[in-house]
Amino acid sequence: MEITETILQDINHLKTRAGMHFIDDKSYYAMKTFITGYISGLCFSANKNFFSHLNRWQNAKYKKTGNIIWTELIPYMNKDKTDEELRLILLNNLEQYFKENPDWQNITEE
Repeated sequence: MEITETILQDINHLKTRAGMHFIDDKSYYAMKTFITGYISGLCFSANKNFFSHLNRWQNAKYKKTGNIIWTELIPYMNKDKTDEELRLILLNNLEQYFKENPDWQNITEE
């Protein structure tokens, strides 16, 4: 199975069965910490740091200038959302990123 397919399956699993991964703390903070570690693992295994590409992609999505870390931009731009809604936005945005960038392993930094 191709790695991007596996990533999308993992994201879907987090959407539908988050309680399997987060027993006591299902907060946005816990989810973003988990996702940051997950992405760090992908960067390490692919020998590619695509965090800045992900940051630029999300900043463009929200039409935001500057360099706000993508996991911090979500609550900043969605102040009226509940913690549960923020977690879903995080996962939906991550899913959209990988669908729009299936060649994420070949991204070169500018």
